[in-house]
Amino acid sequence: MADTTSSITASRRAILGAALTAPALVAISGGVAVAMLATRSDFDAALSAYYRARDADLHDLNHGALKSASDLYDRQTAPLTAKYGATRNLARGDDAGRWDDYFDEMRAAEQRHTETFSKPRWAAFEVLIAVPAPTIGALLAKINVAGDEIDGDDIVDFVRADLTRFAAQEG
Repeated sequence: MADTTSSITASRRAILGAALTAPALVAISGGVAVAMLATRSDFDAALSAYYRARDADLHDLNHGALKSASDLYDRQTAPLTAKYGATRNLARGDDAGRWDDYFDEMRAAEQRHTETFSKPRWAAFEVLIAVPAPTIGALLAKINVAGDEIDGDDIVDFVRADLTRFAAQEG
């Protein structure tokens, strides 16, 4: 009888080897797919680091500690909002103190989120923008990420730098 364990292991090695040496199709947010080499170039490493940081940030925002803090704040302030409307400055007496306490707790949770998740995401984005795009496909990935992170006018600077480098390589 054939040893299926060793053939499965060999198949996995073949697949992993092919993935590391052949072009891979990387899905970019927004539905664009860009063919990129699956090697670990500086750009690929920066792009991967950005996506890891972004995913951690979004996970905490939507499912983690910040989401829990936000949900708690909403539950705590619902009776106050019903009584005074959305403006916490209208609250009086003990209600005002409670609302201020809830607000301070929420602000502290947001600050923890910023320090733990948002600042690393922003730092990873800055590294990604600083790394020259090795291909037009990589530049498109960089533009797509930048479109989620910054205003369109700020994108022009790094696009111009990368395109100038591409033009110099051709000419």
